[in-house]
Formats: sequence, C-alpha cells, structure tokens
Amino acid sequence: MKVAVSEGEYKVLLAIAKLRDKIKEVEIKTLSEMTGIPVSTLSSILALLSEKKLIVLKERSEEKIELSERGKKVLVEGLPEKKLIDLLRSEDRADIHRIKEILGNESEIALGQARKKGLIDIREGKVWLKVTYDQALSKINRTVEALNMINKNLLPPKEVLKELKSRGFIRLTKTKHLYVVIPENIEEILNSVRVEISKLTHEILKNGKWRNVSFR
Repeated sequence: MKVAVSEGEYKVLLAIAKLRDKIKEVEIKTLSEMTGIPVSTLSSILALLSEKKLIVLKERSEEKIELSERGKKVLVEGLPEKKLIDLLRSEDRADIHRIKEILGNESEIALGQARKKGLIDIREGKVWLKVTYDQALSKINRTVEALNMINKNLLPPKEVLKELKSRGFIRLTKTKHLYVVIPENIEEILNSVRVEISKLTHEILKNGKWRNVSFR
C-alpha cells in the first residue's frame, strides 16, 4: 500500500532526490533555499515525512562563544586595568583616592584586576606598579587578544576564557541545526508514495511522477 503525501511533502522528496549522489545529508536551511519553502513550514513538512518513515532527521547542537555588550564595550574603550597602568606609568606612587577620582566607577575593577594579575602593590593608600610597564601591558594584552579572537570567531586559550566568562565579557549561545539524511533508496521511496494533489503541475508531468498521484 502506497503512503499518501501532500504536494509540499512530495516537492521536498524530489529536492532530496536531486542531492543523492552529491552529499550524504542536507541542512534544512539549504533545503529551504532549494525548494523556496520557508524554514518554519519546511520543518513541519519534514516532521510529517519522518513520521511516515520516509526520511530520517538528525539534530545537532552548536555552541558559539560571542562577545557580550560589556565585552564589546571594553574592546572599544579599553580594559579598566589598562587605564590604571597608564596612570601609574606617569606617577611613581599614585594616591588611591586620586585613582578613584580619575577612573570613577571603573577604579575598583581596575585595582582588583591589576592586583589579581600581580601588576600592582597597594599600601597605606598608595598604589604602584610592582612590574615594569611593558610586563604589565603584556599580561593585560592577553585578555585583549582573547577578546579580539572571539570577535573574529576564533577560540582563545581556556585559561583566558575563564577570565572572560567571570568578568561577563562573553556569552554562550546554543543553536540547533536540523539535517535530513539523504536516503540511498530515494527512488524507491518516491515510487512508494501516492501524492494527493489538487491539480497537475508541469514538474510532475515532466518527470513522469503523475503516475503516482491522486486527486483530492
């Protein structure tokens, strides 16, 4: 007994058949471009074809790391700790109150990160570099380079990723992709269906598939 399919379902099967000798599976977005059927509509059609055991679907999840708004901002404006070492470069021992006046609400982050990275000492209300400016800049640039890498869709080292995540510079997005496995026996599948149509189309007449259709 032949399986009843709609015109839309049959159109999708024909598109899949064209790919048989080219690829082993096709993503739904590519199939949408081939058929002119919107992805949302195509998803429903593929689900029906899968329920009828005519095709096999695969779903894959893709995780992507992107810059958050905060990450984009520091990439343009600079890291707070970079502003701090620039200030300390011109002042041997800076008063902590003066630093807070100049850096404003970034001062606490700048002091905390610079101290965490071993760049500064703080004693008796004074702040100074405990390494050379170039050494401090080199450490800070690792963070900046990691931000630039992510901005270019590249993956930085894990140890730097941990810092970026803890500081809210990045976000993780998860995207699901739907694929159709191209059946080797697609011709048999096409011959096993009965298309329920409202009228004959040029494509159905041309490829001879009119023999497997019935009118609604």
